[in-house]
Amino acid sequence: MVRSKLVAILLGPSGVGILANIGIYNTFISTAGTAFAGSGSTRAIAVARAEGRNDRVDWLIRYSFLIPSVVGLLILVGTVALAPQISGLVMSDPQYAPLIAISAIAIPLSLLGASYAGVLQGFVRIGSLAKASIATTIVSLVVTVGLIAPLGLTGAVIASSIVAMVQLSIFFLREPWVVRGRHWRRRLTFDWPTLHPVLQLGMAGVVVSIVSTLVTLLIRSDIVHVLGIDQNGIYQPVTAISETYLDVLISSTSFYLFPRLTELVSAGRRSVASEEVGHGLRLLLAVTVPLLLLAIAFGEPVVVLLYSDRFRPAADPLAIQMAGNILKVITWSAAAALLPLGYYRAWLFICLTQLAIKYAGVHLLLPIMGLNGVAIAYNLAWAWSCAAEAFVVVAIAGVGPRPRDWGYALVAVGFVAVTFGAYEMSHALGMLMAIAATIAWLAISRDNLTILIQTLVSIARPRLLALGRRFGLGK
Repeated sequence: MVRSKLVAILLGPSGVGILANIGIYNTFISTAGTAFAGSGSTRAIAVARAEGRNDRVDWLIRYSFLIPSVVGLLILVGTVALAPQISGLVMSDPQYAPLIAISAIAIPLSLLGASYAGVLQGFVRIGSLAKASIATTIVSLVVTVGLIAPLGLTGAVIASSIVAMVQLSIFFLREPWVVRGRHWRRRLTFDWPTLHPVLQLGMAGVVVSIVSTLVTLLIRSDIVHVLGIDQNGIYQPVTAISETYLDVLISSTSFYLFPRLTELVSAGRRSVASEEVGHGLRLLLAVTVPLLLLAIAFGEPVVVLLYSDRFRPAADPLAIQMAGNILKVITWSAAAALLPLGYYRAWLFICLTQLAIKYAGVHLLLPIMGLNGVAIAYNLAWAWSCAAEAFVVVAIAGVGPRPRDWGYALVAVGFVAVTFGAYEMSHALGMLMAIAATIAWLAISRDNLTILIQTLVSIARPRLLALGRRFGLGK
């Protein structure tokens, strides 16, 4: 958040919009590297660990590192060679070709970092992922601001490669066992029975990622074409706050549930898997609902605080999109069992349909309603996903939240809907309603929050005691 504000102050809406489009392009083109590994490797590692197949685990780790690295280097070469054409396509102006070429250096580094993260996730090393993420965020702030000051927009682009290298270094320093002791010089023969499920899920994931990023690029291009590059920058706080920051909380649950549910389903423990899904839904709602309520009603001061006064117009579309994000939270939690159960085709169909609804909605509503239309289109897409994925998980698979968990989710939806309605009537009324609803929600969620706090304390206490002993502050 601090990084976004400083970047917004230093570069303004146009600079923020340019960086957003470059980042979207890099995400789009680098997804080819995840087609051969990605979530497929993570799931395969979790299954191999559950079956006690250490030889297969070793092969999967080597495969996950080597193949995406080669693909990343090929993408880097191709992007540098075609930078002017890519700049014209993404920015409608070839003058940004040097920035495109510089930013491509981060692609192979990011793919390596993603491979490291995927392996750690397969081993349910969520604590290490969290610590590496925190450290990388701090480095990102320092490096980005430090380079923007003397180099401007070019410095921000260079910083992305440096941050990717730092993240990779942090992973290695914290978890060196992942790469040490592997047979890297041994020829990587392809174990097709093991590789088939990896490629199956990997290809499904890459199709979703490519189409998702392509849709995002098309939406951003439409915003630039209809409203101008400044409005594309104005929309960035909406994306950052309602998607990027919220995804951090959602992903924290998904990172744990994906390998955990894979192990439980592989062992035939479906009832335990259902309890895990419901527990994850309750904890995630307990934490995110207050954030949604406050972001809806206090979006304007939040946008000004995180960015600058020039981004104030983002408050209204932010309130709309944050209201719809309650469906996103429920969808991610309820559908956590889709991939562990092997419902790849259903997941692919639902995701692609969601993206089609999103783009069609934006294309129709943007000229009429501006950025508010973009936010409404996003909410319509999540409404479809929530209904479809909940149906598949509960009605077809039989592994999903229990009725009491769904009741808890409905209460959350009601709180968000009432707060948003009050905000639309009057901003002052919305603020009062958000505060009252947050207090009521915290009272309802006290048991879930207590469990979460106790878990965090149990994790932190040994480390704090060890730190205290190191500095002579305790026994």
